[in-house]
Amino acid sequence: MLSPSAAPARRVRDLLAAAAVLLLTACGGGDSTPTPPAVPGTLTVAMAPASLPLVAGTSGTSTATITRGGSFTGAVALTAEGAPTGVTITFASATLGVGVTSTVVTVATINSLAAGSYPVVIKASGTGVTVASATLTLTVTAAPPGPTPTLGLTLTPAATSIVAGTSGTAAAAIVRGGGFTGPVTLSAAGLPAGMTIAYSRATIPDTAATSTLTVTVGSGVAAGPYTVVVTAAGTGLTTTASIAVTVTAPVVGASINVAYCAADAPLWFAYQDGASGAWTRVLPAAGTNSYTFSMASTKGGVAVVDTVGPGYELSVIYATVAEFQSFDQTLQCGAKTINGSVAGVTTPQVANIALGYSTAAVIPNVSTAFALNGVPGGAQNLFAARVNGTTQRADRLILRRGVNLPDGGTLPLLDFNATEAFAPVSANVTLSGIGSDTASIVTLYNGVRGSSYGTIGTLYNYLAASGPKPFDAVPAAQLITDELQQMQAVALGANAVQTSRTSGVYFATPADVTLTMGPVISTPTVTRITGTSNSRVRVQLSLQTEYGRAFNADFAQASANRTASMFVTTGYTGGGAWDVSLPDVSAAAGWQNTWGLLNGTAIDWSVSVNGGAIFLLDRTVTSGTTFRSALFETATPLP
Repeated sequence: MLSPSAAPARRVRDLLAAAAVLLLTACGGGDSTPTPPAVPGTLTVAMAPASLPLVAGTSGTSTATITRGGSFTGAVALTAEGAPTGVTITFASATLGVGVTSTVVTVATINSLAAGSYPVVIKASGTGVTVASATLTLTVTAAPPGPTPTLGLTLTPAATSIVAGTSGTAAAAIVRGGGFTGPVTLSAAGLPAGMTIAYSRATIPDTAATSTLTVTVGSGVAAGPYTVVVTAAGTGLTTTASIAVTVTAPVVGASINVAYCAADAPLWFAYQDGASGAWTRVLPAAGTNSYTFSMASTKGGVAVVDTVGPGYELSVIYATVAEFQSFDQTLQCGAKTINGSVAGVTTPQVANIALGYSTAAVIPNVSTAFALNGVPGGAQNLFAARVNGTTQRADRLILRRGVNLPDGGTLPLLDFNATEAFAPVSANVTLSGIGSDTASIVTLYNGVRGSSYGTIGTLYNYLAASGPKPFDAVPAAQLITDELQQMQAVALGANAVQTSRTSGVYFATPADVTLTMGPVISTPTVTRITGTSNSRVRVQLSLQTEYGRAFNADFAQASANRTASMFVTTGYTGGGAWDVSLPDVSAAAGWQNTWGLLNGTAIDWSVSVNGGAIFLLDRTVTSGTTFRSALFETATPLP
């Protein structure tokens, strides 16, 4: 998902709440009820199997199962004693949390281990109970001559998130080696009550190497992380692999889904339910780049970390639930490269080409060929304009719909002198409210739901004294339902680095139009928040009615390759002056302080405000819909 701004930007990006248990006690007036004696806690441990035959140089597994009794319900720690040199004992989970009753114990031996019987004592201990023990007897035989049989197991994905009451899948793949060719049986341990695993084939025959695991999480399983250990066992061989299963609470309130293209999948994703809820990490659904979470409140936040070159970018969005659900996710993922060439373009003319969101420009005295990179899959609109490089006026346009070539495909020749090319129509645009600023105006073609973003023409150096200026556009008769065009003007202040203003309108039928600039943005107050593991930034800014839709702030530490941004809607704040800060997300699972802005490093920043339509936030944009924005970019970094 892309971040909503006046132009295509970035992405929307988590889940879970905490549970509380209230214990009520009451006292009678004069009556006294005897307190029953406390029931002592008990703990036992058992091994299955209790005897493990092994060939020296191989490994095997047994399952340790504990039984809690009486008043004892706490965590249990497992240890092993008495293992001889050459034997290594490991536990899939050395501590069994509340509700977990078993774990896999792996015994590994070295080739030189002498044959014999070796008792190993497995001990279980918990707070307030007597240590329990069980014996695991290892019966070791000498390693046979020749290669040592091996068995490997891989689970994909190794980590997944499953909503309580639903299920997820993982693929198990085994690798046989060292002459081992037999069937392999799969089993699992470490599952809490209410979680089960089913196999497409519990025993993988000697002719196969894969099985699909379906992990089903009951609605009563508490939210949290769990480690599920899967064992693959063949004759004389066993091996294990684990899946980290994060159970999330069932949807309470509104469900929100955020999906990414594979190339844009984030490094970390978290959300906040309400304005003060805890930040909670969300993992993608198994095998996807799709994140689903729910909000019981009417508003909340999403925080996402991406890698950008050698650095990191933290993006935060604060919006209402309705706004999160309305973010337009119809943009397809782009991965194709499409080639083409033009004819009928001579100096000083140039050609602008757009297919989906991919664009290219052709300068004929350099080359008439072009390549469009990152073209989405599926049918797209292709738009091309022949523009005079001196006047920036278009004189011929080409529009093809439903273009869907394979990666590396070549478009039929774009010949601006052929019959498919048509002439644009013209109207006049007048800018008001620009004062002494200098403005530039661009006209764009927008295909259905933004499947094209083609430049028709550009007007530079518009001054208030210039009066109406002609612009070129697609004739209304060439458009189909829902297709629009867009005109936007950008005015730069005397100090162009620091302030700019944008005003624009969507239209279908070209006609004379006046675009009115809003006021220059108020000067924001930007401060660094100290006392946290990362630098956080607070921005305060008065609300200007012309820009009363959304607020955006960008922060950069170029020397440290760190950036951060905030996008906030007035639906979230409820109106009034803007006063927003980068959140402290350090308590959320998986967060790493190296991802955030660094303390002690200067921060460059810019702040913009938006009014009217916002690209990707508004699913329905009609002819006549306007938008405005204003930007302030600091010339003095935050120390």
